[in-house]
Amino acid sequence: MLDTGIDIPEVVNLVFFKLVRSKTKFWQMVGRGTRLCPDLFGPENDKQFFYLFDYCQNLEYFSQNPETTDGHWRVTRQAAVQGQAGACRRTGSENKSRW
Repeated sequence: MLDTGIDIPEVVNLVFFKLVRSKTKFWQMVGRGTRLCPDLFGPENDKQFFYLFDYCQNLEYFSQNPETTDGHWRVTRQAAVQGQAGACRRTGSENKSRW
């Protein structure tokens, strides 16, 4: 689990496959995707977002986009850093081509 003491800037996919009921731990885990990573996708193509796959409804528990529960979210770094995972978007075919 990437929940404490991990700093891997290249992380672009987070998978939540356990219940988290601590708000502190939840935001710490979300923060794993927010690490800056310049040129990750090539020169001048920095990491701008990450994907969060939540199979245990942790986002809903913390009221971070309760209208959708299928667990596939595209999170901008800015929204996560500001504590607004509610700004997450459910992924669709239009987003998958970027990866």
